[in-house]
Amino acid sequence: MNRKFLLRGLDDIHSEVFEHFWKRREEGKTGLIYLGISLTSRCNLNCVYCYSLHPKKNQLSLGEYKSLIAQAKELGAETVIICGDGEPTIDPFLLPIIQFSFEMEMNNVLVSNGLIFGDDDLCKDIHGCSAIEMVNLLKTYKTSLVLKLESLNSETYDRVVGKKGAFRKFKQAIYNLRKANFSDNIKLPNGVILTSVAFSSVIGKLNINEIFELRKFSHNFGAQFIAKFPSFVGNAIRNKDLFFNPYEETTRWLRVNFIRRFSDKPETLTADEIHCGVWHYGCVIGEEGDLRLCYTSTCSPELTYLNVRNLPLKRILEERENLFKNMLERGESCHIKRRIYESKNQGINVQILPRI
Repeated sequence: MNRKFLLRGLDDIHSEVFEHFWKRREEGKTGLIYLGISLTSRCNLNCVYCYSLHPKKNQLSLGEYKSLIAQAKELGAETVIICGDGEPTIDPFLLPIIQFSFEMEMNNVLVSNGLIFGDDDLCKDIHGCSAIEMVNLLKTYKTSLVLKLESLNSETYDRVVGKKGAFRKFKQAIYNLRKANFSDNIKLPNGVILTSVAFSSVIGKLNINEIFELRKFSHNFGAQFIAKFPSFVGNAIRNKDLFFNPYEETTRWLRVNFIRRFSDKPETLTADEIHCGVWHYGCVIGEEGDLRLCYTSTCSPELTYLNVRNLPLKRILEERENLFKNMLERGESCHIKRRIYESKNQGINVQILPRI
């Protein structure tokens, strides 16, 4: 991969591992490299682009999460990616899950808004420790972080995330992360920087003029920078006037020739130059045990039987590969963003954009 910054546990998987994966798939064998899991659907923010639609009530137990991770390990998984419909850091299961996968000798990648790392009261209430103690624990468990970075302007940041005073906590979180040495990285012999932090910015009309400064801030921290347009589901549809119309040629030009020029990789979970870690090389399991086609999509009614409470993970992967063989083939890009930003139908209204 021709990238200056690589996120540990996501981007530094050796090319031989990918080649072995594709060879096994050609032989009809099932496996995965990344396991994506969703924790709570609750959140401490209300971002203008949030893809979450419905709160969940029947979350997996801690034992069920551990069983899922153990099954993934047996199938070859090297990394657990923790995200979800809500904010995973406000789930009390988070630290036990990260500790378990660490003890299983797996990588952890946590996708978060990061505010709890600057909020002692919230951290103590949920995890029984201070914010800096939590950050140090994540460092001990060699956790990589993908943190939301929507603006460096306090008013814009608070507006995008839907909570007044959020930027102040974000700044404290950055201070604590530096204090815990998350800004330290490794420079490889080829000049590539291996980091444990990535900052991800969802670009819209409110922050597109900041993209250069957002990238500079990220790189000065020693972090990877990811810039992307939103998936048009959830709040992004309700706030569509804040974003660029995906069916206009100007938007397509911006995405290819401007946004990707500043971004260190195409999408947050792109594992190599084109393939998604939790689609091509893995899977996403929702907080109720359901198979997801993406973190940004709910489980389709016809797929509800593909649930880890009903079937082993291996069987679920086999069923998914039979159902979506063409979309999982080598050379296929993100099916979500391709459907939104590369559709030839210029007349589709984002308000009625179909869900996967």
